[in-house]
Order: sequence, then C-alpha cells, then structure tokens
Amino acid sequence: LTPIGKNYFDHTKKVSLFHFNFELWPGYVSSISVTESGVMLTADVTHKVLRTDTVLDFIEEMFSKRKSQAEIAKELAFQIVLTRYNNKTYRVSEIDWSLNPRSEFNQRSNV
Repeated sequence: LTPIGKNYFDHTKKVSLFHFNFELWPGYVSSISVTESGVMLTADVTHKVLRTDTVLDFIEEMFSKRKSQAEIAKELAFQIVLTRYNNKTYRVSEIDWSLNPRSEFNQRSNV
C-alpha cells in the first residue's frame, strides 16, 4: 500500500483511464477514536483519482494554447502534485520560470 496523505492506496490495483489521463487507485481510510462507550475503530473504502500527465505536460499544453506564464502559474498555484519516484505529494506555491528540470533548489523548512 502507498500512503498518500493520511490514507493508504493500492497502486498495484489501479484502473487506468488513458483516454482521460486519469488513474483510479483503490484504498482505505482508518481512524481510532475514544468515545463514551470505549475505543472505536473506523475503516472505510476510498478511491484516489490521479492525473497521469506531468506538470511539464500541462505547461506545454498551456503554451500550445498560447497561455502566458502568468496564466499558467495561476492555474497551477495551490495544486497538489505527486512525484512518481517517491510517491510524495507537494503543493505548488509558485513557479520560478528561470529554473529548469536540472536545477537544484532548497526546500523551505515550513512546508
């Protein structure tokens, strides 16, 4: 199982919707809470819908539609992206157009 946020998803059982550039990952949500009558375990089924295109694919598509860098940055602001190499999620805060995929950067400690 792959943790994404506080939930767990089974990427080996994903359903790919190639025509729409989406994948559907089955998973579950669980929580433990203390109630007046004792400890309660809650388990529920959930699904995660993931886009299969990359941020670079999205940027190239927007440029092909003659969108400006400001318009693209506005579209991507506050979006959550999943990196395939470590299955971690990151929230896009801004785009530095002077950098490229080979650039190195320092991650802010308050992220």
